[in-house]
Amino acid sequence: MTSLRFRAPRRRLLIGGTGALLAGLVAGPLVATLVMQHAWVRQALEQRLEASFGRPVEVGSFSMSLLGGLRVEANGVTVAEDARFGADFFLRAEQITASVHGPSLARGRLEFGRLSIYRPSLNLVRNSAGEWNFLAWLPAHGSRRVGTAPPGPPAPQPRLHRIEVEAGRVNFRQGADQHPFALVEVSGVMTPAGGGAWQLDLEAQPMRAGSITQEPGLLRVSGRVGGAESRVHPAELTLTWSEGSLSDALRLLRGRDFGVRGDPAVELTARATEPGQPWLLAGSARLAGMHRWDLPPRPSDPAVNLRFQAAWSPRAARVELTSATIEAAASNIRASGVLDWSRAGREDSHVRVASSGISLADLFAWYRAFRPGVHPGAAVDGNAALDAEWQGWPPRLTKLVMATDGARLRLPSLAEPVRMSRTAIRLARPGGRIELQPASFSFPGPAATRPPRAPDALRLEAAALPASGWTWQWRITGGTARAQEWLAAGEGLGLHPLNLWAVAGWQVQGAAELNLRGQGTLWPGNGPLASSLELRNGEVRAAFLPGPVRFAEARLEVDPLGRRARFAGAQAFGARWSGSLRSGGPGLPWEITASGEGLAPSLLDGWVSADEHGGPLAQRPSLLLSGFARGPLPVRGTVRVDARVDWPLLGPLRPQDVALDLVLGRPSGRNRPVHIIGSIAQPRLATGLAATGR
Repeated sequence: MTSLRFRAPRRRLLIGGTGALLAGLVAGPLVATLVMQHAWVRQALEQRLEASFGRPVEVGSFSMSLLGGLRVEANGVTVAEDARFGADFFLRAEQITASVHGPSLARGRLEFGRLSIYRPSLNLVRNSAGEWNFLAWLPAHGSRRVGTAPPGPPAPQPRLHRIEVEAGRVNFRQGADQHPFALVEVSGVMTPAGGGAWQLDLEAQPMRAGSITQEPGLLRVSGRVGGAESRVHPAELTLTWSEGSLSDALRLLRGRDFGVRGDPAVELTARATEPGQPWLLAGSARLAGMHRWDLPPRPSDPAVNLRFQAAWSPRAARVELTSATIEAAASNIRASGVLDWSRAGREDSHVRVASSGISLADLFAWYRAFRPGVHPGAAVDGNAALDAEWQGWPPRLTKLVMATDGARLRLPSLAEPVRMSRTAIRLARPGGRIELQPASFSFPGPAATRPPRAPDALRLEAAALPASGWTWQWRITGGTARAQEWLAAGEGLGLHPLNLWAVAGWQVQGAAELNLRGQGTLWPGNGPLASSLELRNGEVRAAFLPGPVRFAEARLEVDPLGRRARFAGAQAFGARWSGSLRSGGPGLPWEITASGEGLAPSLLDGWVSADEHGGPLAQRPSLLLSGFARGPLPVRGTVRVDARVDWPLLGPLRPQDVALDLVLGRPSGRNRPVHIIGSIAQPRLATGLAATGR
């Protein structure tokens, strides 16, 4: 009984003490929050924050929290900017949580040990004197803040143990000009490393105003910065960029898509020991899987590595490129020089790039990755040497020589490789036209297989204009007694319009003279290639034609707006033809307009026949054709080919693929020309034809 009588009060006392403690924990922060609303308390707290940032601070409201220790929460914080860097804010944050330093509080002083900044927006500004506004913000020991008020009593220095950032944003400005580039989703920590130094570990995503990106990548900055005498020096930082795409990287840098796809990775280390001394830079970059935007990625897509070492003097606006190396699968290029964009040193800028070992196979891999239609088995053997130099700022190309002793092109469709002669790419004059020394291509097959005095050689000329956005022009001229082999080579290399002939249903044979012209831009995303092809004295065969079509002259044009072809002197069906082919563009119908003299109607009897159900021509087809006239007929009309067919009368034709509108004969006395309207369903069979006399 006694024991029971004494235990009960103990339980009540324990429960009552716990409740009082919990009530105090809940009521304490509430009371403290109310106390913080008084002007003198707010002023004291804002002074502590101003001592931490070195700028005037405005706070919407304060509150107290005991979760995770005694903490002061500042909501709606705006840190003013130094007047030397503009009138905009330096930092805004939804909330800044500052942990109270316990030992200092026991001595009657309020000091913060850790700052947690949530959703900050930081403006980094570089003024005309080359100074950055953030230097005065970095905490340092024993050094006066940059850009503060005139000399007076020294401001109390903060004793921060940690700065945490979450979901932040960093904007960049050059004076009053806002840069479109920014960093978002900034997060990380800054911790003291002893001797006034700070250890950094920050991550962010790059972005550019007005550009939509899917894989911007992840930027990470880590390392050590600052000391007892300087907020920046000594410093040793590492910057990496990964998990991004090359297309988004170009959008971020230049604001548009260049039509290039690939997987990049960048790593840069920067080290500085003393103020006024240059930063020592060392970096590497890798580009893998490079290809055009509308081509699928393939294992053969090229890759390249860049490694460099340099010294950067920010105040002098100067970078000395100690060494740089560009490496590919079988190539190596070296570079060195100085880039000086200050007014005094612009003319001293120079960069030289040289190599004695550039594999043409590596260059051909780039061609394949950015040219559709190249055969997977095509290969190039050979090597080239390079010597180039840029002068001044902005850099101007003043020297360029790239030479090769020749090359061999191997294609599965050819029994023998195509050989290229010695050639070189040279700069005609500084900053001007870049020209390709004429190169010849030939088949070294047995002489017995070639007709006497057959040229069997093509000549390639090309030029590029750097001042006009690297527009380039090229021309292929020459002749051959084996046009079919040259066109097969064009098909293997994806050269349009050469390979337009080498498709199912068409065969070009015999001697031909080529005059192929083209023009385009360096970047593959700037539009399709414009080109033209001239053939003379050639022969075309097709499965649906009763015999070969021989032509004296034909010209085919391909441009961004469509395709056009003109032909003259073509011999078919005993008649001589002239006319044109045209298409308004991809996906639009082809239209053939032709006229001929001397058509032999009997030649059409074996080609045009009636359909299986018996059409208008089923009873007496010869009456319409052979019986129409005793002599050759003139013909004029139009053939319209549906957009589903890539080329007129190619492959298996479907009903309504080809529409005919032909007129045979001329009005003479009581004889009227015959108007034929209908469609062709398949080769050697005309269906749905209607013939009317006019």
